[in-house]
Amino acid sequence: MRVGLCADLRRKLAQDCDERVRCALKLEGSRARQDEAALFNKSDFGVDTADVPAENRFSLHAKVSENSTAMRVIGVIDVRDGVAVHARGGVRERYQAIGDPLELARKYLDDCGVAELYVADLDAIENPAHALRYPHVRTICERAAVWLDAGISSVVRAREAVALGAAHAVVGLETLPSFDVLTAICEAVGSDRVAFSLDMRRGRPLGIGEGEHPAVVAARAVRCGASAIIVLDLARVGMRAGLDVDLLTHVRHAARGVELIVGGGVRGQDDLDRLAGVGGDGALVATALLDGTLARFYNRTR
Repeated sequence: MRVGLCADLRRKLAQDCDERVRCALKLEGSRARQDEAALFNKSDFGVDTADVPAENRFSLHAKVSENSTAMRVIGVIDVRDGVAVHARGGVRERYQAIGDPLELARKYLDDCGVAELYVADLDAIENPAHALRYPHVRTICERAAVWLDAGISSVVRAREAVALGAAHAVVGLETLPSFDVLTAICEAVGSDRVAFSLDMRRGRPLGIGEGEHPAVVAARAVRCGASAIIVLDLARVGMRAGLDVDLLTHVRHAARGVELIVGGGVRGQDDLDRLAGVGGDGALVATALLDGTLARFYNRTR
């Protein structure tokens, strides 16, 4: 009897958690959720954004939790067929639609308080012929500092991304034809505008990096001129799997002098603290922002 009750309780808790995430991801807010939010107000902590100098406004959360490390948090928008989708486990055909990309961008910027967005055009990643065909990409670039991942695998595509207003053109290992192309892209648009995405699945590099250690691939991308490395494990995306700290440590040692961003697996503040501990600079986050796990106004800009 006791075992059955515990199983029922765990099931009920899991269902409640799924419902909260579903509401957030679908950009729907019930009155009950609004009332709950009203009870949890920043004034309860005696902290407001005005208390933090503009030039050093890390977050309300950073001021409340002095033992935690402020970390750049970049909101993620995955787009397929012009609709924002919820990425889970890198199985793209199973991603669920959650709404308008522009509304999701607004939610990140206004409600979550981030200043940077990572926009992945899944159609362009899967088929370069579809690259940058949606007008929302330009609109989002006008509203925020955007890391644009749109199947950029040539100098032409990189220049298109920069022309749209992207702060960073993300060149993914998954679609990169050769490291010579990465070098050419860095020379054409400037290294400071190029981020290399170390695309992996369960810790194993994809594409031309197959069979190589992630740290070796990262070091090569740095030699090509990339100014940032995004460690993106597709199997961890949206799964609350946590970080592979050992792998990140190896990549950090191999890729010095560039920004290190992690994507996939961030569950909350503890993971951000772990990332800071290995020398990481920021994280791509979706679910933990939208379901309220991470505090509002969390972003740190440099």
